[in-house]
Amino acid sequence: MKKWILIFVGLFLIASTQLLAQAQKVYWISTGTAKIFRANPDGSDIERLVYGTYQPMGLALAKNIGKIYWTRPFQGKIMRANLDGTGVEEISSTSMFNQVWAIDVDEDGGKIYYSWYLQGKILRANLDGSGEEVIYEGRKIGPYIERILDIELDLTSGKMYWANNNNESITAALIRANLDGSNVEVLWESTDFTYQWGFDIDFAEGKIFWGSRPVNGTDIHSANLDGQIEYFSIIFLYNHSLGILK
Repeated sequence: MKKWILIFVGLFLIASTQLLAQAQKVYWISTGTAKIFRANPDGSDIERLVYGTYQPMGLALAKNIGKIYWTRPFQGKIMRANLDGTGVEEISSTSMFNQVWAIDVDEDGGKIYYSWYLQGKILRANLDGSGEEVIYEGRKIGPYIERILDIELDLTSGKMYWANNNNESITAALIRANLDGSNVEVLWESTDFTYQWGFDIDFAEGKIFWGSRPVNGTDIHSANLDGQIEYFSIIFLYNHSLGILK
């Protein structure tokens, strides 16, 4: 049986969630309380791993090297720690006006991928934050810049997927490219939605799932990795989907 977990805004904003199957743990960020937690997949044995990390947002796991990565967009920082929350360190820092937001990890390639939300850029660097390079610069129409909220890597196919929000003249879209930023393809776009946020890829079945936010509810989309879109809608007034795990 297939199961999906959909994370919504509640009393505290749960910004990002990752499942570490090998250790049978679920990791998540609570932006509202500035904490990172983990628990068993059934919700038991909740552990607070990191606290006092100002407005954390993006979250990624590097299980082979035993690290958690997260972003602090409003301070322009990328942080990492051991999987048990010890050894917290800052590995990258930029202007708060860039807002480093989404993050994902390619352990075998030795790279982290992340976005500068307000600049509409995707960057990559070594796992320790060194060797930073810009690999994608977002669409610009007049004063408006593509703003990238989430990144997901398909390392088997050598692709990265990202979503941007609806920013005046730039429509909300789901986009993919090669890992070096080349061969950019727009798979889906719509003027009816504001945010596209929360990914999971089912590599076995060739499906990608993501959430988006219309005016008055929450919509969930799925697509084949070749871009053929399926669509279904879940209406929860005053909520929007932030993270999906399959």
